[in-house]
Amino acid sequence: MGAIDSAPRTGFLAEISDELRTTLFGRAGAIGGILPPIAFLTLRPFVGIPWAAAGSLIVAAITIGWRLSRGNTIRFAVAGAAGALIAAGFALRQDTAEAYFLPGIIQGATGRVRRLR
Repeated sequence: MGAIDSAPRTGFLAEISDELRTTLFGRAGAIGGILPPIAFLTLRPFVGIPWAAAGSLIVAAITIGWRLSRGNTIRFAVAGAAGALIAAGFALRQDTAEAYFLPGIIQGATGRVRRLR
């Protein structure tokens, strides 16, 4: 075994784990924007678009409540809930699961266009 194989990996893995935990669950965590789409994708094949949209909104509300109970800022969780509400509206209006992701696609495209200026 070489020196690389015998080197402890816990320091590196611990650092990555801490960074991921901070990014997802920290004061400005991204989990509020990630969980509603995951809930929609998970539920849609089993319960259809209307219930999957409702499920994503319920998950967004739970995320806000969880952050409030921990004393964290809810700004990003509220933004995630607003995004889930808009996305659910698109999906229900168009009656397609793909429409749920249109707001994110539009937001990404406008951000790229702004950077081109």
